[in-house]
Amino acid sequence: MALQFYSYRKGRRDSLSGPFFVAYAATLTRLINAKHFFRHFPKVGSGFDYEPAEERLKELIGSRWTPISYSEVTLRPRREEEILDTIEAFWRLSEEKASYTAEVNALFSRFNQPFKIEKGSVKRRGSEVLEKLFAAELSSTDEVVIKYIEAAVESFFYAKEDRRLEGLRSLYDAYDRLKSSLNSDKRESIRELIKTLAPPSLGKPFDELLNALTSIGNEANIRHSEHRVTLIDHDPELIEFLFYSLYSLIRLSLQRLAAT
Repeated sequence: MALQFYSYRKGRRDSLSGPFFVAYAATLTRLINAKHFFRHFPKVGSGFDYEPAEERLKELIGSRWTPISYSEVTLRPRREEEILDTIEAFWRLSEEKASYTAEVNALFSRFNQPFKIEKGSVKRRGSEVLEKLFAAELSSTDEVVIKYIEAAVESFFYAKEDRRLEGLRSLYDAYDRLKSSLNSDKRESIRELIKTLAPPSLGKPFDELLNALTSIGNEANIRHSEHRVTLIDHDPELIEFLFYSLYSLIRLSLQRLAAT
C-alpha cells in the first residue's frame, strides 16, 4: 500500500468537514484546555500576518476574544479551505509547534486525508514513498529551470485547491528548457542529454521515452489548449503519474549533468 497515491486508494475520502473535523475539534479542545496555545496574538507588524487568522478564530471560537476563553471551544463546520486556514492559524498560535504538527498529521493519516502540515503550511500529499524525492534540493546553473521546478512543486502540493495540472504544466516548462540546454541545435542537445542519462545500449529506448513524454505533453491539455487535445483535468491519477515520472527524469538529468 505504501507505493499507492492517495487518489488511488479504495473509495473516495470524506470531506474535511465530516469525521475529521469532529476529531480535530476534540483534539483542539484538549490542547486548548492544556494551555497549549498562546493567549494572545503577537502584535501586528511583528513580521507575521496574523490579522486574517485572528478574524478566522473570532468566527470559529464561540467566546470573547481578549483574552481567549479556554473553558469552551465551539467549532462550526466550514468549507475545506477555511478548515485548512484554521489548522494553520492554530499552528501559529501554538507554543509547542512540533507537538501540534504531530497531532494534526496523525489525524490526517487516521482519516485518510491527502494532506500534511509542514512548518505551519498545509500541503497536499502524493505518493508516500515518491514524495521523499522532493526533500533533496535540486541544483542547476540554469536558474530558470529551478524556478520552473519550484513553481511546479508548489502548485502540485498546494492543499487549498487542486493545482496539480498547473504544477505539471510548469514541470513541462522545465523539461522543455532542459532538453535544449546543451546545444543551440535542439535535436543535438537531446542527443547529448541522452548520452548523459544512459549507456549507449539504452540510447534508443531513452530517446523513445523522451519523445513519448513530449508527445503526451502536446496531445493532452498540458502544453496546448486547442479543441483537438485530450482533457486530463479530472484524471488525478494520470496527472500524478506524469508528474512523478517527469520529475524523476528531470532530477536524474540534473544530477548527471552536475557530475560531468
